[in-house]
Amino acid sequence: MAMHSNDDYMVTEEASVGYQKRTLIDHVNLHVKKGEILTLIGPNGVGKSTILKSIIRQLSLIAGTVSIDGKELSSYAPKELAKKMAIVMTERIHPERYTCYDVVATGRYPYTGKMGMLQKEDEEKIEEAMRQVQVEALRDQDFERISDGQRQRVMLARAICQVKLLICLWINSFHMDKCLITLYIRCDRTCSHMRLKSQDRIARFLGLSTSSPFASDV
Repeated sequence: MAMHSNDDYMVTEEASVGYQKRTLIDHVNLHVKKGEILTLIGPNGVGKSTILKSIIRQLSLIAGTVSIDGKELSSYAPKELAKKMAIVMTERIHPERYTCYDVVATGRYPYTGKMGMLQKEDEEKIEEAMRQVQVEALRDQDFERISDGQRQRVMLARAICQVKLLICLWINSFHMDKCLITLYIRCDRTCSHMRLKSQDRIARFLGLSTSSPFASDV
């Protein structure tokens, strides 16, 4: 079993993942430090998505542990975990009558009260996230009426304004053009560069179907 340091933000230790108690992959030991990008690469069907689904609690671990920020994933309450980890899926969502701004704003819900009222700080984080992924011009457009590529950018903005640290990007390259894949990477690298000297640098976990030259570990 690989040893991990206090600098590791996300850790899996001897994790076994699979479906209906049938192990697909075992001895999964991953370590992601703040500011790092980790890419999972492999052909379809080898278990990349299964590992990610286990990390984000869509699937239960068969064995082993997953820890985020020194705390086991299983001990996080849903709202607490939402402040630690954001997810960008490839599946299309269908919010009714939501503008792009409204969709991004849902990333701030873990921080609002029961009434879901946005404060000035929330609005500033929403605006900044939309600027980072260059979707300010889509602010008032109907989310259902923009292109698939634009939807992915909006969802990434939602994730950025939701958490400071861990963002799980679920990317299948055949669903997107090269420009959008580059945008994800550029945005991540820009965020890491901006926060390089601070303690809240972004630790990201990227699930890619093709090789990424920006990954710090493969």
